[in-house]
Amino acid sequence: MKGRLPRYLGLDEHLALGVTIAWYPGFTHQVVWAALWDFMQEFQAHGIAAWEEFERARQDRPYPRPERERRKRAWKNSASSKSAIFPADALAKYRGNLTAGCK
Repeated sequence: MKGRLPRYLGLDEHLALGVTIAWYPGFTHQVVWAALWDFMQEFQAHGIAAWEEFERARQDRPYPRPERERRKRAWKNSASSKSAIFPADALAKYRGNLTAGCK
């Protein structure tokens, strides 16, 4: 955290002060907003091709995608609620067992 300091301290400067945690909320947001702005400018100019180029550019450089993990956890944790919502034949079909429930 910058607080009233004239600038953010680096990790090495924190350690020199005996501080083993650093809080950098401000400038990290600026980086994300700038990157989003740049992408949206490309999207406005080139349409979906901008997204396709982004995917190609990031193909060998993965980045955290928390929404995927959150969805996986939510789906896994909702297994019991699925059986309360969907009838057995629908669940069997979903699970790939197309013959279950057929008589």
